[in-house]
Amino acid sequence: MAALPDGFSYSIDMEKSQQPPHMTDSAKQAALEELRRRYDERLRCLSEESARARLDAFMEQDLKLGGSVLAGEGF
Repeated sequence: MAALPDGFSYSIDMEKSQQPPHMTDSAKQAALEELRRRYDERLRCLSEESARARLDAFMEQDLKLGGSVLAGEGF
């Protein structure tokens, strides 16, 4: 099975990003800022000079699913 290049991930942890409806506006704003920070951190690798070459190399590999679905952080 083809491996993802370092820094690439297909999943976004939606459980951690969803906040209870009883949160104050400031708590919601803080949670949103944290979600943005985590999202930006995960995408930071795409702005590196080598990102295109790493993605091209990954996409050119043969993908062997073996009857499995590639999804989430556990694949």
